[in-house]
Amino acid sequence: MEENTSNAIWLHFIVLTSLLTDRFNTASSDPLAPTPLSAEYIQVVKVSSTVNIKGDDIPDLSTSELNIIPHVLDITEDRATNLYLHAASDSFNYDSRVILYNVQTYKGDTILEGNGNLLFFEAKSTITPVSFNPLECGLTHRDFWFYHNKIFGTGTGNYGICIAIFQDNGNIFGFFELKLQLLIRPEDTSGV
Repeated sequence: MEENTSNAIWLHFIVLTSLLTDRFNTASSDPLAPTPLSAEYIQVVKVSSTVNIKGDDIPDLSTSELNIIPHVLDITEDRATNLYLHAASDSFNYDSRVILYNVQTYKGDTILEGNGNLLFFEAKSTITPVSFNPLECGLTHRDFWFYHNKIFGTGTGNYGICIAIFQDNGNIFGFFELKLQLLIRPEDTSGV
């Protein structure tokens, strides 16, 4: 990665695909009109000391007006920060595969720099087990896919995290969207 990741926030969206595919008989086949997805099907894992995730106790409001959002991320930051988003299934794409394909911007303050971009890293080297003993590892190549943007303002922004879920045979199961609200506040330096 070319960006400085020491000042970065990573948000990993873990999609509970087994539960989702059991409960949804039909899902959108149109990537431009994804099915709204409630917070009960996604866990957000953050990697940063500056992010607090709020919203686990909010009821399923994914089909309500845009000002009611299931997942709320409250971020305190005093400088431009790289924001990376990634999505995977609960088995880390071993069974049903998940790909983040778009981040929609909805009403709210302008807190991210432009529309961001999807970064694709082809054939990066990684370590994987080569036998039943996980300590017997080999070098293999995998492709990685992330959304990247920079936080440069303060306020409240509303976004849609768009994901595609694929079946074991490679066919699309459906397109979904999780509503996400980012609250960006400047760092409080009064106690310093």
